[in-house]
Amino acid sequence: MIFQHPSFLWILPLALIPLIREWRRQRGRGCLSYSSVEDAAKSPASVRIVGHRSLAFFRALAIALAVVALARPQAGDEQSKVRVEGIAIELLVDNSGSMAQQDLFYENKRMGRLDAAKRITDKFVQGRTDDLIGLTVFSAYPNEICPLTLDYGMIAKFFDLVNPDPIFPYTAIGDGIVQAAALLKETPAKSKVMVLLTDGMNNFGVTHPLEAARMAGKLGIKIYAVGIVPDQAAESAVDFFARRIFRPGQEIDESLLKQVAAETGGRYFSASDGKKLEKIFSEINRLEKSQQITEKYLQYRELYHSPLAASLGLVFAESILGISLFRKKP
Repeated sequence: MIFQHPSFLWILPLALIPLIREWRRQRGRGCLSYSSVEDAAKSPASVRIVGHRSLAFFRALAIALAVVALARPQAGDEQSKVRVEGIAIELLVDNSGSMAQQDLFYENKRMGRLDAAKRITDKFVQGRTDDLIGLTVFSAYPNEICPLTLDYGMIAKFFDLVNPDPIFPYTAIGDGIVQAAALLKETPAKSKVMVLLTDGMNNFGVTHPLEAARMAGKLGIKIYAVGIVPDQAAESAVDFFARRIFRPGQEIDESLLKQVAAETGGRYFSASDGKKLEKIFSEINRLEKSQQITEKYLQYRELYHSPLAASLGLVFAESILGISLFRKKP
C-alpha cells in the first residue's frame, strides 16, 4: 500500500489533542470531601463517567482516520499485457507447367510437385499465429492469389484452385519476386519474409532475379528460396498406346537461388522429395517466430473510502452518545 499524498501524515499528532484535553480536564476537576480516602478509592466509576471519558478516544480516532483518508492510501495490482509483433509472409510459388510433373514422393505416394506444395504449405500456414500471410503464384507472369490476411482458411481455399500453367512454358522468377516485394512493402509489419518455391530456371520476364532480390533486400524483405530437385526429375507423358512414360525434366538453377537468398540475408533449401520439403518449411517456421513483448504495469485502487467512512461514523457516534447516553449533567 502507498499514499498518494504522504505529507498529510505529518499532522497525525493532531489526533492527540482530544486525549490531552480530557487528561487535563480530569486533573483540574473539583475535589469532594470524604471522611476516609480508602472509601473514595473503593468507589467504582459509573458507566456514564467511563463512557463520557471514552468519547475523547472516539474524537482522537476520528481525527486520525480523517488524516489517513487525506493522505489517499492506494493498493497497486501488478498486471501484465502481452503484445505480439507478427510477421508478414508472402508465399511465392511457381505454377509453371513443370510443376505438374508426377515425380515427388510424399505421404507414401507419387504426386505432382504443385499438389505436394499445396499440402505442405497449408500445414506451414496453419502452424502460424498472428502473422499476415499472402499467396502469389508465377509462371510467365506473376499473379496475386490471396492478399495478406489472417484468414488462413481462405489461403488454402484459393491455393486449391491453382493449377500448373498449361499455356506459357516459362518461369519468370525475377518478376515474381518484384510482385511479392511490392505486396510486402505495403504492410506495416516490422519483419517481412518471402518464401520462394520453384523447380525451374529464370527464362522469362523483364527483371533479373538478382536485381529483384537486391530491391527486396533494400525494403527489408528476407527471402527463403526453396528449390524442388527430385532425385530423378522427369516429366510425365502419354505414348501412342496410352501408357504413361517419363522423360528428363527441366533443370533448376540452384546457384542463382542461393545468390537470391544471400542478397537478402535469407537461406536456400533444396528438396528432393515431399518429406524433405516438409522439413524445410518446418525449419523456416522455426527460424521466423513472432515476437512477444510483455508489458507490466501497476493499476492502483483507491482505499481512502474506508478510513473516511469510519471517521465520519465515529464523529456521528460521538455526537449521538454525547447528547444522550453519556451526556454530561450540568
